Amino acid sequence: MLLLVIIPSHDKPIATTELVKRLRSLLDELSDMEQETTERNSLLPVASSLVNQNLLHHRDKGIRSFVACCIVELLRLCAPDAPFTLSQLEEIFQVILKLLSGLENPESTYYLQVYRILESLSNVKSAVLMVDLPNAESFLVSIFRLFFDISRKGTNKNVEFYMLDIIHQLINEINSVPQIAMNILFAQLISGHGVREYIGSPDSQNHGPAFQLARNIFRDSADRLQRYVCQYFSDIVFDTKDSVSDEKTTPEFIFAHNLVIQLWEYAPLTLLNIVPQFENELQAEQTSVRRVAIQTVRLMLPNHSLWSDYPKVWSAFCGRLNDKVTACRVDCVEKLMDVLRNPLASSDITNYVIQLYQGKLADTDEKVRIAALQAIGHLSLDIIKIHVPVEILKLMGDRLRDKKLSVRIQAIQTLSKIYHVAFPGLEAGEEVSLHLFSWIPSSLLEVFYINDEATNTTVDLAMNELVLQELNPDTNTRVNRLLVAMNHFSEKALRVFFMLQQRQLRFSGYCKYFIECCKNYNGGVIDENEEEMTSRLKKVIGAISSKTVNPSLNESSLQKFADTNDRQAYKMLIETFSPRNDYQTVLKNIKHLFKRMVSSMSNQHFECFRLLVYRCALFVFNKTTVMKLVNKIGSSQSNFQYANSAELLLQQLPLIHPEIYEELFTNMENMISSFGLKADVKVLKTLSHFAKKKKNFSVNSEVINTLMNLCFQGTDGQAKQAATVLALADNFFDMDSFVSKIVDGLHYDNSLSTRLSALTQLFLYRLDAVEKHADFITECLVKEIIQMVPQTNEDDVENDEWCEFQSLDHLYRCKVLAIKVLVNRLRAGYRSPEALEIAAPVLKLLNVILLTEGELSPHKNTSRLGKAHLRLITGKSLLKLASIPIYAEYLDFNTYLRTSLLCQDPLFDVRNAYIQNLQKRLQYRKLPMQFYAIVFLVVHDPEEEIISKMSLWICSQVIYFRKVRNYTMEYVITYLLHLLSHHPDISLSDNENVFDFVKYIQFYVENVASSENIPIIFHLVQRVKQNYDAIEPERKYVYMLSDFAQKIVQTKAQSMGWSLTTYPKQVKLPSTIFKPLPTSEEKQKFFAKNFLTPEIESAIEHMVRTSTISTAKLLSQTNSTRNGNREKIKRKRTGTRQPKAKKQNIKDKNQVHLPRRASTRVSTKQVNYAEAESSGASESSEASEDFEDDE
Repeated sequence: MLLLVIIPSHDKPIATTELVKRLRSLLDELSDMEQETTERNSLLPVASSLVNQNLLHHRDKGIRSFVACCIVELLRLCAPDAPFTLSQLEEIFQVILKLLSGLENPESTYYLQVYRILESLSNVKSAVLMVDLPNAESFLVSIFRLFFDISRKGTNKNVEFYMLDIIHQLINEINSVPQIAMNILFAQLISGHGVREYIGSPDSQNHGPAFQLARNIFRDSADRLQRYVCQYFSDIVFDTKDSVSDEKTTPEFIFAHNLVIQLWEYAPLTLLNIVPQFENELQAEQTSVRRVAIQTVRLMLPNHSLWSDYPKVWSAFCGRLNDKVTACRVDCVEKLMDVLRNPLASSDITNYVIQLYQGKLADTDEKVRIAALQAIGHLSLDIIKIHVPVEILKLMGDRLRDKKLSVRIQAIQTLSKIYHVAFPGLEAGEEVSLHLFSWIPSSLLEVFYINDEATNTTVDLAMNELVLQELNPDTNTRVNRLLVAMNHFSEKALRVFFMLQQRQLRFSGYCKYFIECCKNYNGGVIDENEEEMTSRLKKVIGAISSKTVNPSLNESSLQKFADTNDRQAYKMLIETFSPRNDYQTVLKNIKHLFKRMVSSMSNQHFECFRLLVYRCALFVFNKTTVMKLVNKIGSSQSNFQYANSAELLLQQLPLIHPEIYEELFTNMENMISSFGLKADVKVLKTLSHFAKKKKNFSVNSEVINTLMNLCFQGTDGQAKQAATVLALADNFFDMDSFVSKIVDGLHYDNSLSTRLSALTQLFLYRLDAVEKHADFITECLVKEIIQMVPQTNEDDVENDEWCEFQSLDHLYRCKVLAIKVLVNRLRAGYRSPEALEIAAPVLKLLNVILLTEGELSPHKNTSRLGKAHLRLITGKSLLKLASIPIYAEYLDFNTYLRTSLLCQDPLFDVRNAYIQNLQKRLQYRKLPMQFYAIVFLVVHDPEEEIISKMSLWICSQVIYFRKVRNYTMEYVITYLLHLLSHHPDISLSDNENVFDFVKYIQFYVENVASSENIPIIFHLVQRVKQNYDAIEPERKYVYMLSDFAQKIVQTKAQSMGWSLTTYPKQVKLPSTIFKPLPTSEEKQKFFAKNFLTPEIESAIEHMVRTSTISTAKLLSQTNSTRNGNREKIKRKRTGTRQPKAKKQNIKDKNQVHLPRRASTRVSTKQVNYAEAESSGASESSEASEDFEDDE
């Protein structure tokens, strides 16, 4: 070796190039040597030369790089004992650290030499020599800083690996890691201002190379660094304990907890002694400490198994769900559901979390409820499907009716987003998706019953943009979303849905007039009638804005739209609701209009305008959508999955938008003609609806022939709709021969029901064409059909399940249709002078049916279901006739009484259908006042759902009449008492019977009485005792019921704190049922007599005072014999569902034959009056023409 040649001196300098050449040669020679074959002493002269100051501190970086490379090679060959003194090593490592900074630039000339130094320090582990130096801690800090600076600027993976390995060696070998070095590590793991301000700051999510290096250091040296991490955290907690207040903590305290979050994810072993400390923090007195601990622990839930590794901390965290401070509960709830994301969570843990979460959906504070809703909304669809039961989702649905608007809005937004994401599964028919999410659109629409405009607005936006995606240009997607949603609508939701379509018609009318006013207003430049034009514009703006959340803001938005005088925008707005446009045209105009308006309005004004466009645009009923529905039904009539929903939409089309139906009329005709006798009855029904709406209606000859054939060879439903269309068609000129052909075939055979179905509509719409055959038809129907004796006794319990009309035995179908024919003749001919004469025998027949409970056979062999359908059609027929004044006056009290008792029919389906029909006719104000009394007879119904719905409906009527200042519902008490006095079950000998009649009156008071009207109710029930029964003067039960009513009203007023003042006027009782007592002595006699015993008085008082707010619950508590011996239960309690058939069919029967149980909740006195008002009272009092048809 040329030892002396490589050391330059002042006397004998060596050129840099030459020196580099010699050092390179030395390096190559040293590199080729092996430790096992090299004598250590032979390397000492070389080592002494390399630490010469002229080499080690040479001004040329290349010289220093080669010298350092030679030194690390010597360290390799001499390991484990370095051939240098401690002072020399210190100087060597200082030079090496300066050289290693060159790793930042891979393009530098001597990068390979520097990389070689780093590689050797790692592989040979010669870096650990630094720990023996006097200032080892200083070197460690320097290496930390240097390596993180290099890593932060970016380098290759090998360099990162060697740096990590060197640091790992140093940490393991050094006696104590200096705090400064730990602080450098912590700073790399989390950095930024946010990490000292709040837990979980985005600044702490710095995943750069320096972060990766620090993370790996903690991961690889977790056991060694655990002590230092714990010491750091404990020092922070101790140092800040006096600075922490109830409101806030220190930045250092927050920083330490953010550090814990990062370490928990990447190096949880470093926290073995820290995490247990959170138990104390979670239970600390200071709210700020608890919140920081909660926010820290909640971010630890998705990673690792906190519940099994630290059960006490997990228990303390779950306990904070009931913290007295709302903010703490919110912090817990927001991330609690993240446990479900953790693959380590067992089913027990997930079930426990769901159970905890369930209670928070009903928390007393709205902020917690909102946080609970948001927590589910942040979960992925897959996690919801796997872990979240439908009960939890339904509880979220309950929040749609929360008392707080903010909670309702959050529930609407969360559920609609979940439905939007889940829709592909719903469309594909996935069982799990249908079970979990199919109910959401229905529940969203039912929110309209709350009758809150802010809530309605949120639902409008959610339905249009997420649930139905009305702005989606893909017609298939849009139509499928509509049909899938409709397929799962409840009855209430369906009513709301079609109400919204009717609202669209109203709003489009408003908008059309608004645009006319805008054009006349001309942006404020008006030549003539300026005041009138301005006034018209303000009025229509006020009318539109009155139905919005913020009327003043909406008025400002519409006024701004008018001031712009943008004629192109006016045209675009009109095109959005023009029935002649297809959907693409509607959508194009909406997009262009929004683009035009967003630049000329503020955000608030634009949101108001956007809602107006949504409410008036033709989203559901437009040419494109309707044609798609028609094609779906026509192309796959029997196999189309959502045929019922499509048919329902098409049925409503001619009622709501006859203009659109007219555009597609030719398509409907072609469909009917092409299918012939297989024409869908729903399509025929849409055509009949259109025929009723259109003044000049005609169809082509091919359709007429098809319709005529259906009246003879089709089904009952087809014949009914076909006959309706023929009766209303202006170009059907062969009506006389058509009617004659039907009449000639009025003999009993298998097709009789089809001809009778057609005849029902001909009598209703073309009485002039059939009246000349009326007497013959009547005689034929009564003698040959209604009085026909059944061949066999079908009263077999095993086959006695309820069936719909189409599934009924053919003979009984014919009997029912025969009654319809007779009644429709009366309905159509009520203006005739002979109307009452014609009606008399028909009414007598109807009375006989009610009197015999549907048994028309002298052999008493009519089937139970046959009798039931006959009773039902009789009840409905009498309600129809009572809706016509001339017949209403002709009906006697006994007919009215027998009709009322159908509310307590033994079969559930009979009384339920009758009650619904009664409600509709009362809703449309078609029936006389006394029919309101009938609805209160449902109080003893065994089905709580009937009672609950009736209670809600009664409340809606009370609100309606209160608005119009009408005392109908108060006056009904007189009819109710009279009706009850003639009830066949009334008796004075049985106390239980007495209390049953008390419940009728109590049901009335619970649902009708209020602080405002209770004086007049009390006055009316008192007045009853000053009159006698005009129907049966000797009957005294009404006086007893009057005393019952007085006691109930008095007790109710006392318990509610209402003032029972004397009513200042004297109200006359209905003269048809009450006559004044002839003498004052008799009046005084009956008025003074108390028909109540002290025991009954006490019992009534107890019943009223201790009754729960649920009327149905009251009944179930007091009626102990309802489920007892059925033979002893009288009419008031004979209402049951049809007798159960075969035991194995009970489940199917409940699913198929019984109505859907929308709710198991029973009505209460504290009913949601806003819901009640929306459910009926706000509807128009004008009946639809179609309601006057057969239901």
